[in-house]
Amino acid sequence: MLNFSNRNDYEALVDSAIIDLRSKTEFSERHIKFSCNIESANLENRLHELPESKQIVSIIGEEIDLIFARSFLTSKGYKILFQIEATSFFKMYHEIDWFESGSVSQRLWKPSLVVKIFNERYVQFISNQKKSSKKALKGIDLACGAGRDSVFMAVDGWDMTAVDYMPSALLRVNSLAENNHCKVNAIELDLEKIKLNNDESPFPPTWQGYYDLVIVSRYLHRPLLKYIDRLLKPNGFIVYQTFLEGCEKFGSPKNPRYLLKHGELANIFSGYKIFYDQLERLSDGRPTNAFIAQKQNAIDILG
Repeated sequence: MLNFSNRNDYEALVDSAIIDLRSKTEFSERHIKFSCNIESANLENRLHELPESKQIVSIIGEEIDLIFARSFLTSKGYKILFQIEATSFFKMYHEIDWFESGSVSQRLWKPSLVVKIFNERYVQFISNQKKSSKKALKGIDLACGAGRDSVFMAVDGWDMTAVDYMPSALLRVNSLAENNHCKVNAIELDLEKIKLNNDESPFPPTWQGYYDLVIVSRYLHRPLLKYIDRLLKPNGFIVYQTFLEGCEKFGSPKNPRYLLKHGELANIFSGYKIFYDQLERLSDGRPTNAFIAQKQNAIDILG
């Protein structure tokens, strides 16, 4: 860890992920460009808003907050480049192009890889089809966890619904949406306790054929897979990424119940137009299947 000692350190600083530990008011008055405001008292609860631990970070705040943040972040595997005492720093440096004011905070977190790929390469297929409509495109994120994928799409203008069985997860979804100045409809539902019947959809009637997009990330409940089709409008997309067989060699999950077989999603959604079906490894080496496919008109994979 380094002390910020001169102007030559600025480029290295902005190349790191900068976490400003001060209050929202202090941050709004003046902050370093490209910094993210997470008050030290909220750091643990907003862990899901941090980048991957391989990303080098810098922290700025008052001494007591720096001590706590340094201990917490290093315990989570982060390497800290600069630790900056805010009061003395802002007194010492007055470079106009280093700082800005306002409440907009840099986003340090990322969506899942498959959602990023979908947004960059394929979202235009829906947008072009819907360009005559003024209504927002609708998406649903099943087993959403902290809701990064939902919020990422909502920031881009989508009307997103996030579903999880854990109230604590949904609180994080709402917090993340608020911090990113968007809205997500968070719904508590245990997807593994809903009744499944081949003749009926297990989802609420208002969800049937309602969505332009279904997202599933790092979640697998096989009995539910074939029913996902019922959620989608014609030409809607399934965007799915979860762990593959072979993951058990690297760590969790080890239970085959939670591991996709190679080609399993392509087989289930064989009537769809498959745009992307790749083995993608996480930074820790675990294999996943990243899958993007578009529903064709009048398809029902239940037969």
